[in-house]
Amino acid sequence: MTDFLSRFGAVTNTGSENTLDFGPIDGRAAMQSHRTGEQHEAAVVFHAAANITGAVTPKLQDSDDNTTFTDLVTGQAVTNPKAGAFAFFPMPKTHRRYVRAALAAAATGVTAYLEPGPAKPEK
Repeated sequence: MTDFLSRFGAVTNTGSENTLDFGPIDGRAAMQSHRTGEQHEAAVVFHAAANITGAVTPKLQDSDDNTTFTDLVTGQAVTNPKAGAFAFFPMPKTHRRYVRAALAAAATGVTAYLEPGPAKPEK
């Protein structure tokens, strides 16, 4: 189950529609313990809403100032994903305040969100 606060929205090679703000994070905090006070796994889920021609490589980027983003983690490339295809990778426990989803190549029709617990497609 996802909610508005965990959705990156539409994703392109220039970044996602929404940037998630995890609030002030110091060097001792991890994403999961910072917000909830407990450790648990989370996954980033990328979903292709339409057929895509070519390779699509999902990635996460982070930033201190919500302006200058650098790559945080890059997932495996998916070639010619069909409508309804999903790609998952674990949400890094250490990152800077702002996080957004992006693609390593130009594509449209991809959305992304955070999924608490084991990764599974949204119904």
